[in-house]
Amino acid sequence: MKSTKKRKKNRAGPRSDCLVFSATADENGSILVDWSGQKVLVNGVPAQDVRVERTYPRVDKGAKVVSSFNFGANNPEVTGYTSQWSPHRAALQRFDSLVSVDTNTRLIKGVWVSVTAAWATESGWRGGGNEGGINLNLQCLFLELHASAPLDPEGRGWYSVLNFGLEQNQDRSSDRLIGVIVDSKLGDHGKINDRSLGYFSNFLLPQEFSLVYASDQSADSIVNTMIRLCDKSAGDILAAVEAGEVDISNLTPPILLKIQQM
Repeated sequence: MKSTKKRKKNRAGPRSDCLVFSATADENGSILVDWSGQKVLVNGVPAQDVRVERTYPRVDKGAKVVSSFNFGANNPEVTGYTSQWSPHRAALQRFDSLVSVDTNTRLIKGVWVSVTAAWATESGWRGGGNEGGINLNLQCLFLELHASAPLDPEGRGWYSVLNFGLEQNQDRSSDRLIGVIVDSKLGDHGKINDRSLGYFSNFLLPQEFSLVYASDQSADSIVNTMIRLCDKSAGDILAAVEAGEVDISNLTPPILLKIQQM
């Protein structure tokens, strides 16, 4: 469970942009990779769990993932998006708009309180490879009180935003693709993106959405900036609740409220 935390500085260290996939070597132990077509092929067979990632090394730990986009766990199409092996550029090129969602949870005066914030690219932006000049807007804020410690508050927050937070703020026509930037469940993104696993309980992502991972501990690109904005917005509301500036004393959990920007 994620709680509000002190803002971390952008982590230093050399970045590596790479193509990652799962595959099986042939009987001679050889692997021949071809990413020139619609799919990443290994020994002529489509690779699985294909993703582009940005990472940096850590002492005595595995590489830290700064951002990642998983094309899907099963036989994904990656046409045109692996040429630079950069997750944020893949997101900018693939999607018509971007939405970031983050939920912070804290026990305040005996009540479990979650705040979910969503930021998005401005209405009318149609994607493209250049992240300069993109305006970002706070889309919605949700305040949820729980009767007990919540299970999967991040997934609950995604559900609230996708179902109740974007109707009037995002064009969700069937021909548009929307990247949803989040900072959890990284290991499940492939299955969630190809709809073989629910993003929250048994709920599958609507067809126009795909998850993009970004860490709020870095400020490398627009996807990191967007998740950091969500983290700060949610943290500010939680701090206001704790300080008594947002009164929850007359609310009885469980309850979910869509609130106005402070």
